[in-house]
Amino acid sequence: MLQSHMQRTVPTSTRVLVTGRVRRWVARAIDDLLCSPRRAELVRVHKQRALLATRRASRANGSFCTVIAAAALACIRAGATLNPTADPAAPEVAVLKQRMCTYVLAFPALRHTERQIVAFVAACVQRLATGMTVAGVELFFRSPFVAAHAPSEIAHSALCGVPCRQVSAAHRLIVTTALGTSGIPSPSVVF
Repeated sequence: MLQSHMQRTVPTSTRVLVTGRVRRWVARAIDDLLCSPRRAELVRVHKQRALLATRRASRANGSFCTVIAAAALACIRAGATLNPTADPAAPEVAVLKQRMCTYVLAFPALRHTERQIVAFVAACVQRLATGMTVAGVELFFRSPFVAAHAPSEIAHSALCGVPCRQVSAAHRLIVTTALGTSGIPSPSVVF
């Protein structure tokens, strides 16, 4: 049995290095998801697809309802990917980066590798866009700013380079850690 004075501690310099890396990865992931040039290009491509579907329907001598239905279908397929990009200088982005970094560092069961952190941030952004309440405990509040600028889940691989499988695993990690073995939400993992 180890006594308290015999326990190993992580040197402060190692913790500072880990914190710096995690902060850098979180900031890059949030920038990629909300305000990067790749994100702006993705929005432009999906808007172009919606316009192309509308033009195609109007050239096919379709009725007004057919044209509107084609445009609506293209917009539904694009989903949240049509959300505009955020301004990187917006104060909400800076606050989101800080709070996300604190949440990632405090999350108990998360490995601190770049792919895990990026997938976890993508899962958290999706949870912030929709909100998450379990048994009356609000684990993730619905952020209007994030909801207005977050891409759809399908765009994560194009924007961040993480496959859907890792983001799904991060979603499961959030839920299993939040609910624990008892099934009662833990207030310690509230964002």
